Amino acid sequence: MIYIITENSDSSTDKVLSYLIGNIDFVRINNDRFTKISYKISNNEIIIKIDKKKLNLTDKIWIRRARFSFFPNFNIDSVINNYLSKEENSINKSLELFLKDNYDLTGSYLKEVENYKLTNLVIARNCGFKIPNSLITTSKKDILLFYKKYKNIITKDIRYSPTLKYKDYIYTSNGTLKVQKKDLNKLKKSFFPIFFQQEIKKQIEIRVFIFKKKVFSMAIFSQSSKTTSLDYRNYDKKNPNRLVPFNLPKQMKNKILKFMKLIDLNTGSIDLILDPKGDYYFLEINPQGQYDWLSENCNYYIEQTIAKYLMK
Repeated sequence: MIYIITENSDSSTDKVLSYLIGNIDFVRINNDRFTKISYKISNNEIIIKIDKKKLNLTDKIWIRRARFSFFPNFNIDSVINNYLSKEENSINKSLELFLKDNYDLTGSYLKEVENYKLTNLVIARNCGFKIPNSLITTSKKDILLFYKKYKNIITKDIRYSPTLKYKDYIYTSNGTLKVQKKDLNKLKKSFFPIFFQQEIKKQIEIRVFIFKKKVFSMAIFSQSSKTTSLDYRNYDKKNPNRLVPFNLPKQMKNKILKFMKLIDLNTGSIDLILDPKGDYYFLEINPQGQYDWLSENCNYYIEQTIAKYLMK
């Protein structure tokens, strides 16, 4: 049996399932519905039942942008809801850790929740990647010295892109921002930690999707548009970036697989930059990254690769 934990609206999952239907038994578990769980731990055995079906060691589990939901459909006071969410989170993390060690598990909810940009930069550096010179600081003095050294610097969110509602205002992130000296002059001597990086001049940006030991990569010509030149995610709908298949050097693929092994992840998306000198820079990893965009533009049929693995 194949168990797929996903979102109701995830079209990427739909495409994989189109290969599975009629060929193999599977259960799709969407995170917007209540999942029945039984997790029995005794001195003699450990038994897990999902929706009354007992997991067998030959079963495969694919975690795709979701986790189990144990909330029945009824209204709960916000304070109680907050408490139950923490309990649910603990169960999901414990389940994933056990499944990872004892079953064929692909993907990770836990790694998505605990995806730390600063830690990943250190690990990527240790794997031999070049990384943008980076600084996280609470000191105006530190950032002024950083700016003086590199001149062209950027800032971005450390973890999440915020959408904050306060009174009659909504604050949202613009993603990656170019930092000007006038912005720094407005800072107080001390402030909440801010993440800064040296801006890396680009030849192209590269999106890489990894599934097990397969590496799929795509070149993004983001420099063709002022809108996307700093970050391709500032999409230019009038003048979309050119997207083409890209063959990474074997040495870079080996570094990527080494990085994935060190962070204990078997699938995800990595963003790289190729600078005008031909050097590759690691930016970040998204453990639950989308692959539709890459697959369609490069004719990689990644959904078929995933389906074949699940059916094997």
